[in-house]
Amino acid sequence: MNKKQATVLWVVLVLVALMGLVPPWYEVIQNETLSLNINKRECLRYYPIFTPPKKDFNKFGLTAPDPKSEDYEIQQKVYAAVLKKLANSYHVGIDVPRLGVQWATVILVGIALIILLGDRKRRELAPKERMSYLERMKRAGATGGAAPAAEMALDEEDLTEDDAPTASDPKHVFSDDDL
Repeated sequence: MNKKQATVLWVVLVLVALMGLVPPWYEVIQNETLSLNINKRECLRYYPIFTPPKKDFNKFGLTAPDPKSEDYEIQQKVYAAVLKKLANSYHVGIDVPRLGVQWATVILVGIALIILLGDRKRRELAPKERMSYLERMKRAGATGGAAPAAEMALDEEDLTEDDAPTASDPKHVFSDDDL
């Protein structure tokens, strides 16, 4: 993994963590026993995970009784009873599907960037896995003759100026065709 890929990976991890710390929220009121017959699910804004949004009953059409009205006391009792029943059916929670879509989008874009930023032309092998031209020749000689074709196959990436056979190389015998 090169530096660009590592940077993308860290950015993706930080974004996923921040999205988890400030997730989207929703609220649900489901109460069919009241004469109000409220069934409502609404998406809320983003709030920190440690301070969820507060329940807001007025948002669903409930208004407090007017103190100037003649039957204020009756309205107050009805309003209190409605709020008490409504509080049991009112729920605020993290909107997991919305958060999941956000996480999936960031992760998929991150994977695509990591793949695109990868160096396909030259994949560096660990030193133990890299086999130079001379090591292949030694191995071919140690096995008593011809080396398997897979070991002897040379790629342009495998040869460097240091690995190329030279006339001064005692382990390589040159034929007339090589000179």
